[in-house]
Order: sequence, then structure tokens, then C-alpha cells
Amino acid sequence: MPPFSLREVGGTFVPLWQKSFKDCRFIVYLIDVSNVSQVAASLGELAELLLEPVAARKPLLILLTKTDAPCRVPRAEFSLLVHEEDLAASFPKLAIIETSALTHQNFDEILQWMGRNMD
Repeated sequence: MPPFSLREVGGTFVPLWQKSFKDCRFIVYLIDVSNVSQVAASLGELAELLLEPVAARKPLLILLTKTDAPCRVPRAEFSLLVHEEDLAASFPKLAIIETSALTHQNFDEILQWMGRNMD
């Protein structure tokens, strides 16, 4: 895979997202599923992001992080919350992958997705 740069534009950078879309090849959106009370807010921000016309045309990888945590939003429940079937129909280059920095769960799958979407 060719070298690439990742930019973290969350938190206070959310209002600046639209300035980053033009030059990016894909969007990686992280959701901490161990922070159950914050998942809905993260989905609201994701919905706003997807309303941006430039962002809507980019491949989108949603990473569900901290899946090793004992208290978390289960994958099946997340699929219902995000209306995954409808989202996938609207965004054909969508992938949702569970991951954990502690266990390295699905790291290879994440890198493969990024490699496929570098163009």
C-alpha cells in the first residue's frame, strides 16, 4: 500500500470538516462503542457529515472502536441504530468494521479496505 496521511478532525475540528473533503481519498469515521451514552451523538455528527455533497461521494469506513470493552453497544444494535441497510444502499463504498487497539481485531481488514480505496 502506498504511503498516506491520516488527519484527526474530530472534536473542535468538526466545523472544519467540509474543508478537508475535497483532497481526501476516503473518510474513516471512528465511533467508540464503549461510550454508550456518546454513540447517539456520534451518529448525529456522522449524519451531518454525510449531508455534505463532497463527503457523500467518498468511500466511507466506519470503525467501531473499543470492541473489547465489557460494556459496549453490540454490533447488531449498532446496525439498527445506524439503519445500516439504508446507509449501505445510499453509500455503496461503505464498510463498517469492529476493531480494538488492544487486541488488534480486524487490523488487516482495515488496511485492506484502505488499500482498495486509495484511488
